[in-house]
Amino acid sequence: MTISPDLMEPLSIQIARAVPTDDLERVMLKTTGEGLYESWAGPGKPYRETAFELVQRLSERGVERIVLAELLARYPTEAALAAAIDRASPDARTAVPAATQQMAAVVTGLAAIKDRLQDPAVRDNLIKSGSQLRLIVETINSLDAYKSLHECLHQLQAKQYWVLKDAVLSSTQK
Repeated sequence: MTISPDLMEPLSIQIARAVPTDDLERVMLKTTGEGLYESWAGPGKPYRETAFELVQRLSERGVERIVLAELLARYPTEAALAAAIDRASPDARTAVPAATQQMAAVVTGLAAIKDRLQDPAVRDNLIKSGSQLRLIVETINSLDAYKSLHECLHQLQAKQYWVLKDAVLSSTQK
């Protein structure tokens, strides 16, 4: 379902008001796999314009439901944002299961794991795999560090691009 054009601006205003830029970047990476400024909105604009452009692109590509659901989940106390999302995309609330449903699934899963650990064969295999599990944890931690570094480099690259562009523009105007 696309967002009605008359609801795009009020929604983008609430997104710009409630969601910090770096968090919106994370939301876009998580929900779409694409960066905010790389795929959804051009860099170098005021944040409110960026949010408006994002809302337009979300609607055009038909992914507004999952992105807005993620915003609802991340900002449950932002009543004005929630109201704007409810008006613009009423089905966004059902895109992600409610927290109580998610917690029930986690609790059930943990109970099943606890039960499985009572089985001596499972416990023995787990103990034998200890070094491999530690290696997996270390690898995941390394990947997380590289991902954070990668995001920082993108931020630096975007900032440097605009500095260079401004320098070129000012030198050509002389």
